[in-house]
Amino acid sequence: MDDAALLAQQIRGVELAANQHILALDMAAIEAETSPDLIHFTTSGERIGRADFLHMMANPDRREIEAGPMDAIVIAPEAVFLSYTLGEHTLSGSERFARYEQVSILWMNRNDLWQSAFIHATPRPSPQVETLSNTRENSKVPLTWVVDTGQVEHFDETILAARKEETIALEKEIVDCFCRHDIQRAAALTHDDCLLIEPDGSRQGKAYWLALVGDKRRTLQEPAFGPFETVTVSPQVILVAYTLENQGAYDGAALRSAKALSTLWANSDGRWQAIFMQATIRQ
Repeated sequence: MDDAALLAQQIRGVELAANQHILALDMAAIEAETSPDLIHFTTSGERIGRADFLHMMANPDRREIEAGPMDAIVIAPEAVFLSYTLGEHTLSGSERFARYEQVSILWMNRNDLWQSAFIHATPRPSPQVETLSNTRENSKVPLTWVVDTGQVEHFDETILAARKEETIALEKEIVDCFCRHDIQRAAALTHDDCLLIEPDGSRQGKAYWLALVGDKRRTLQEPAFGPFETVTVSPQVILVAYTLENQGAYDGAALRSAKALSTLWANSDGRWQAIFMQATIRQ
């Protein structure tokens, strides 16, 4: 097993341990594992921070937490991105309830402590885990892959700030590709092994994404972007999180949507591509 696979295995263990801390209501451990600047999109598409996340974790009605196979994107020795199906069983009076979500977590090692810096949750109707439809898009579950960003470089804050603005501009461009059905440009902006979590919680890949882009039954007006936030994972990898509203029509029927979206952008030898995308319907 190589170093990246070992690191992925380690962080999968960190995530499972964090779930046990939540189940045990070990708030000291949960606080230690949560970054002070946490960004969290809930299953309703709401953006919350650390304080609200900790309040949400202090739920004494939880009885069980299930974790499906975890996809792992190894970004750097200090950063690993996980995505998996999570099931939560709660007890209210004498009734037991179960809910499932596709949750994606960015774990970052800061001062020898692994902390969750970003969490994106999308509700799922069932716990079933899909494999990607195209073998080129890696049908193996769980997926483990390493981000190839070429030569590791270090940049000052001015250059990093410019890179953040560059990825926000790219995010707007890939949305524009979706609105205008520009498959060619969308393909260039999307990594061949990009992992996509759809609003229904399904796990998809690049071919599915490009089919969505090219669906001309959909017509959209100019999108309305909410505030953008970024997390600098490394000089070559930046996470962009934001909200988006669209209006238009699909197959002649009126269409309106509001979503919370996140994308991991990776720069390899001067070329930025999306390596992960997730969407949650805002309620």
